[in-house]
Formats: sequence, structure tokens, C-alpha cells
Amino acid sequence: MNKAVAPCALVLAILAGCAASPAPDLNQQGGTAIGAVVGGLLGNQIGGGNGKKAMTVLGAVGGALAGNEVEKRVRATTVYDVQVRMEDGSTRTIRHSQPIAAGTKVQVDNGALRVAGN
Repeated sequence: MNKAVAPCALVLAILAGCAASPAPDLNQQGGTAIGAVVGGLLGNQIGGGNGKKAMTVLGAVGGALAGNEVEKRVRATTVYDVQVRMEDGSTRTIRHSQPIAAGTKVQVDNGALRVAGN
């Protein structure tokens, strides 16, 4: 029985540069909802009559915005867009979870980056 084996692209390269950027998290409704409830409750404590209703709405909106921002910061992860100069002189950008110093020899294996010699 013949099995086809996909070749691994293993390339020795030199790290040209590295820049950090946040990885987006698209599931942040929890902080928004909690912030809206807390803000609405706090806003309801202020004013009377229609003013109380308005403050409740404003508190809910403000709380939702604040809760969303807090959750974004809590869940944020940092990734590094690493520019790698390949042996043939071309440049590739590879997203990596850890910073690597410029000039470090690295290997690119199926789109993944690792320090050469490890």
C-alpha cells in the first residue's frame, strides 16, 4: 500500500524584523452585558421621574461601553508579525506567539517559525 507523504518545507532564514499586534477576539459580549446591567443599576439611583429613566439609559450605555473595553483588555493576547528574509532574498511575514530578536537564524516549517538549531 503506497501512502503519499506531503513534503515539509524546511527553510533556513534570518529574522529581518518583528512587530507586536493584538490578536482580535470576536467573542466579547459578556463584558458588554455585565457593564450595561451595572451601569443601568447605578444610573437608576440618580434623578427622579423622566430624569431617572434617562440616567438609567445613559448608565446602561456607558456601562456597556466600559464593560466591552475591560473585557477586550482582559482577553487580549499579543502576537508578533515576524518578517523573515529567506535564503533566496525574498521576505515573508509570519505570525508568531513570541518575540524573536532581529538577526536570529530561524527555520520556517510549513508556515511555523522556530529558532534554528533547536
